[in-house]
Amino acid sequence: ISPIQVKTTRVTVVTYKLKLRSDDEWEETWYKDEGGREKCMTANVGLYGRDQKREKGKKIPIALSLYYDGMNGPIKVKNQNALRALETSRKYIDKKTGFAEVRFRIDEVSKNHQGQEFIIQIGADTDKYNLNNIAPVYTPQVMVKSKRYKRPVQSPALGTNANNAPAGPNIPVPLMPAPIMEQPWIPMAPPNAGQNEQHQQQQQHGTAGATVPQQVSPPQHPSVEIHRLQQALNRVRNWTDEVVNALRPIKWQVIGYPRNADGSSDFSHPFYNMNNPNTTISRLLELHAESVRSDLRRLEAAVTNKEDESAAAAVASLQQRPPPPLPPYYPGYG
Repeated sequence: ISPIQVKTTRVTVVTYKLKLRSDDEWEETWYKDEGGREKCMTANVGLYGRDQKREKGKKIPIALSLYYDGMNGPIKVKNQNALRALETSRKYIDKKTGFAEVRFRIDEVSKNHQGQEFIIQIGADTDKYNLNNIAPVYTPQVMVKSKRYKRPVQSPALGTNANNAPAGPNIPVPLMPAPIMEQPWIPMAPPNAGQNEQHQQQQQHGTAGATVPQQVSPPQHPSVEIHRLQQALNRVRNWTDEVVNALRPIKWQVIGYPRNADGSSDFSHPFYNMNNPNTTISRLLELHAESVRSDLRRLEAAVTNKEDESAAAAVASLQQRPPPPLPPYYPGYG
């Protein structure tokens, strides 16, 4: 039996290595457009020897590189211009402390990179100096986004101010004191006046014992309808959350890249993989058909009715207001 020849992967022997300070806090999601162009991420890097002790007395120039957090290891980003080190950042390991505070920012969002998370390689500047005996360090992964999504403040579709003028959402309306006007005196009818008059008419026509059918059914109690609207809103909200949570597992995920003839990775043709979404989609469609569709119609009808009632109340208030009194007349003037 002839022996089989095996080869290990490439091994680099180093004398020193860079390590991140363990007490540093790291943001898993970083919003690049919050805080201005000088907002940055910070990493404190130290130089350590074989005995795991920090090395001092050596001024080591460092360089930054942007990578993807691939499933089989870091993958270098083709466009390194997305990573920018700030001018206030240290470009070398300090001789006195053995540390360097590195400040940098990523100017592209993960969405433009197939939703992949970034990691930053911090290592010795081997392009300018012969420092191949120092192993680099990688930061934890970070998802870069633009800004946080802020939900708009719910405001009534049609409101009224002190002057009974309609006010739209987010439009400040000055509150002016309403003019004091004399209202005409209207005599109030005694209680059950309408019922007594109807009873007298029935006695005159000989129908006192007859039962008058009710033309209008009594309205439903407002608390019952509000409770039903709250239940509908909760079902729609739960269904929306389930839709959002179901989208993440069925996203296409980059699992690797093909190799070019020279052995380098072809980043323009990535390999993707995704889970079968049929079960999730069927469940969401079933929930929508069972309750969500009717709940949305109920909520839409409630909003429409509220807008109509508010508009009608505003118009009625303007129509019932008496005209302003005429100015006093003085003989000899005007």
